[in-house]
Amino acid sequence: MPVAAKTLALSRMREAAVPLTKIIYATASVTDGMLIGLGLLPRATRTPIGATMTAPVVEVGVVSGRVANVRLHSSDATRRGKEIGAKGCNLYSFVGPAVPTDPRDWRFESMVTRTIAQIVFPADVASGATVWLSARWVSARGATGPASEPVRFTLQGGPALPVAA
Repeated sequence: MPVAAKTLALSRMREAAVPLTKIIYATASVTDGMLIGLGLLPRATRTPIGATMTAPVVEVGVVSGRVANVRLHSSDATRRGKEIGAKGCNLYSFVGPAVPTDPRDWRFESMVTRTIAQIVFPADVASGATVWLSARWVSARGATGPASEPVRFTLQGGPALPVAA
């Protein structure tokens, strides 16, 4: 048998084997040991990345007018960015003299995907008001981790300044 004929026969045999292997993999009663016995790879197992179990650290930088600059980072001292497995961070604020005891009192500000963010407070928030910020890491599937320690700062007066891009 010439080499070209053998190569063609081998190619056709492989093409015919693909649907057969798909049927074998789809059969639930076929175990990984049986697959290995047939010369196939065992089924892949997926391990989902769970929500992070550490709270972020919130740092308030310059507060100019009604714009607060916020920096978020991992509580792990060796990491400066987002927590492993986190796709973003939910930011929450509360305006009042003390940290609220009811979680429903917090106002959702935004979901940010970067570790540096700006929050623009509306004009109805009084000048000199005490503002509390908190944050939670968010996984790719939307699961949230624990809330950070609330950070307090005083909102300055004046109109909201345009945010530089």
